Amino acid sequence: MANSGGQKYLLLIISLVSYLLFLFLWIGVSFHLSFITQIDDTLIPLLQGGVTDSKTLFFTILTQLGGTIAMIYFR
Repeated sequence: MANSGGQKYLLLIISLVSYLLFLFLWIGVSFHLSFITQIDDTLIPLLQGGVTDSKTLFFTILTQLGGTIAMIYFR
């Protein structure tokens, strides 16, 4: 199924914005800039606030599905 011109343009814009965001964060981490710490201090409590044993188990299994042994098995 071919993408229309509008969809290709949107994909290009999303890709470019994602690349620029990655580059911005990479530079921040590489040069140990303080805004990275501020981002971490803001996001970590939000992400860890709802941690439960069942969620940890779920994401551990999900992680293992992307591991080497699973990739060899499902290949």
